[in-house]
Amino acid sequence: MVTSWERKGIQKGREDLILKLLNHRFGQLEEALKARIIGLDVDQLDALALALMDFSSLSDLTKWLDHNGSK
Repeated sequence: MVTSWERKGIQKGREDLILKLLNHRFGQLEEALKARIIGLDVDQLDALALALMDFSSLSDLTKWLDHNGSK
């Protein structure tokens, strides 16, 4: 059984990894984009982790967030 603290830790780890991958691929992200990613739930973060492999530009990320994430 996973505690709420552990769940938050897992989510934070996923957020950090996705942000690092995006920063590596596209350079430093704007704070507004970071905030949108941090606002995603665990399932959305998992979906983003897979989708980002196909992104060729930041506009792909923005479109994905518009369609799948928080606004």
